[in-house]
Order: sequence, then structure tokens, then C-alpha cells
Amino acid sequence: MTTPARSLVVVYLGVAALAAGCNGAAGASANRGVDPQFKDLLPVLMPRHVQADTLVESSPPRLVELSNRVKAAWEADPQVMQEAFDKARPGQPLDYDERFGVTKAEYEELLRLSRERKLVKDASIPLEFQSLGDERYALSIDKQGFEPARIVFDAKSCSVETPLGAGTVAEPVKVTGNVPTLGPWHGLRWRVHRGSLDELPFTKLEVTLARLETSGLGYISIEVWQLADKSQKAATKTLRLLVPAAKAPG
Repeated sequence: MTTPARSLVVVYLGVAALAAGCNGAAGASANRGVDPQFKDLLPVLMPRHVQADTLVESSPPRLVELSNRVKAAWEADPQVMQEAFDKARPGQPLDYDERFGVTKAEYEELLRLSRERKLVKDASIPLEFQSLGDERYALSIDKQGFEPARIVFDAKSCSVETPLGAGTVAEPVKVTGNVPTLGPWHGLRWRVHRGSLDELPFTKLEVTLARLETSGLGYISIEVWQLADKSQKAATKTLRLLVPAAKAPG
């Protein structure tokens, strides 16, 4: 199954990126408790072994075609993608750029068709959640070849630590409306950059931790974009997980 370029998932159709962040940067007072925005997410991270469903995108063929053309244009000139994301506005699609590899009419068609994307269950994989103390929780992912295989969530500083780098700024996200498969959900998102397009290799990681509002299930999304050499295509990996939620202490 071909997955459309994430560019047009990040258009945030139906997604509101909220202005307020967590209660401080990593490394602030160790005496504070769990950040209020993190508290509802704790049941997803409670220590245990659990099987999680992996989700993959299912899209109309025309959407796949248009998305692949945009993806090819971005791989040919990564700076175009970077500029598009730098100008992105929360809650709005990425602005059209003639360098996207599609016409403006085709881009508008792509945005319309993107509303028909669905997430479907693909497989089941084992996860392990561990408590590291002081409201820090580790997620270990048993999926061959996927990195990062371990992510540490800090519920006090609202940060994440991964082998690819740390994310210290959490972006609250709330998805509303009739969203296929997941329904409405809310959570936190972190972005991690290592290197730059001018100083390769460049890695961009995005981690989302969320709860589905109807079922209470946890939702974890991990997306990795890596470019080692401008003469080669960028490598992309995406892992979306539906996770049973446990009961948080207290």
C-alpha cells in the first residue's frame, strides 16, 4: 500500500494546534507535579507489556498519485519542503507552491481528496512500557528495523528523549470532527531535528502521544524523515499505534 507524503497529512485538516504549551521547558523545577495537559495521557504510558495495533493509510488512487508527485518534487529539492513547513500555519493547509510538482488545481484536488484518507489496522506488535521514576516513562518498540526503538516521556517537563535527539517543546493538538478510524482525539506532539539540510545528514522526527476521545484508547504516532546525501532520496518511516489505556495511579 502506498502512503501519501506526510506533507499533506500535516496540512492539519480538522486539526487545531493549540497556542498554550506545557508548563515549562525541560530542566525547570523538579518539585512540580505532572503537567495538567499530560495527566490525561498517563494511562497510555503505565508500566506493562501490551499488544498494539499498527495503522496504515488507505487512500483513493488519485490521492496517492498526486501525493507521490509532491513527494518526488520534495525529494528532488528538500529545501522546497523545508520552506513549506517553515511557513505552515496551525489549522491550515500548506500554502501552494508551483515547485510542489502539481498545478494549483491539482493541489486543491489533493486537499479535497485528503479528507477521504482512512487509517486501517495492519498488524499487531508488542510494546513495553516502563516507569523510570519521577514521572518518566519509557516506551520500547519491538519492530525489526524501526528506529527509534525507545522513547522516554517526561510528564513533568513535557519532553521526550530518543536516540535521535530530544524534544523539549510540546505542541498540544486537538483533532475534531468526523475523523475516519480514530474519531476526535487530543494529545501532545514533539518535533526533533538533528543536523540541517545544509549540514547533512539531516533527521527530522515527530512524536505524537494522544488519547481517542470516544474509546479512550491511546494513539502514538512516530514519523522519521532522514536525508544522508542530496544525491539520494530521503528515507521516511512512519509507525502509528493504537494502544489500550491502563488506569493511572491516583
